[in-house]
Amino acid sequence: KDVYRAIAETVYRTTINGKTHNQLVNLYNCAVEVNNNDNILSANRNVLDFLRGKYTGGKWDVVAGTPNSTYINKVKNDYPTLQVENIQTDCRDVKMGIDHFALSAKVCINPLPGIVAEIKDYSSWAGDLVQLAAEMQKVYQQNNHIFTDEEIYNLIGCNDDAYAVSLGFSDAESSGFSLEDFYQDLDAYIFANKLGEEKIYDIYRDLYLKENYSNTNRANLFYEYLNKDGYSGTKYQILYAIAYYYTHKPPIFGNIFEEMFGYFDENLWGDKLAKAFAKKITDMME
Repeated sequence: KDVYRAIAETVYRTTINGKTHNQLVNLYNCAVEVNNNDNILSANRNVLDFLRGKYTGGKWDVVAGTPNSTYINKVKNDYPTLQVENIQTDCRDVKMGIDHFALSAKVCINPLPGIVAEIKDYSSWAGDLVQLAAEMQKVYQQNNHIFTDEEIYNLIGCNDDAYAVSLGFSDAESSGFSLEDFYQDLDAYIFANKLGEEKIYDIYRDLYLKENYSNTNRANLFYEYLNKDGYSGTKYQILYAIAYYYTHKPPIFGNIFEEMFGYFDENLWGDKLAKAFAKKITDMME
């Protein structure tokens, strides 16, 4: 029975992800036609702008850029039934939507001058890490629950609603850093570092249509591409130091994200969050 179940799950996952891969091929070819050239990065940017979906306009365009309206209109005309909210990826233990992922990847390749690393990190994993901090702060203010290191570790990439509820959240998603968020952040970071040279559908194929892609691959690729300039030590120490920087409200963006997601006491949660994130990634890498 276990063998049959594994086969059925593989077929289902391949069907879902194969469909998304084919949609990416169509979106990419549409971008090449609109751009009237074969520049890979330019076409990938167009595709991500369409996939951003609801994350378009206002503050989103400030950090991710304004979408090419000619391209967006062509996609809507050529593929009128294609809805961003229906495009999913089966990651074995969770189904992942594509809009949040696309926004994170687009910001990573569309940085504001002078603060490339912070924009890149805040648009993905660091942004959700401080969002988790803000949600923990709300729970703490409601019932004075002091989160342990183990609880924070489990909340990063949490997919267990009952566990999240037991800690004071309404469900895993309301923590701000659910398993879907976690995978989207890491994978968007990986995608972003490949989009300048590889077509988006080829990157997708390599990550989601090959059976050897695992959390170990995901964590190792994330660490490989993470900006580690100025940091030294073991992998855990480097991850801890980088995460610590973001959980202690760095200038400019620390204040911006506090306004977006809410206040959190960095003295109460900052060190614990950095340790939990570093341990989560290094555990996955082994």
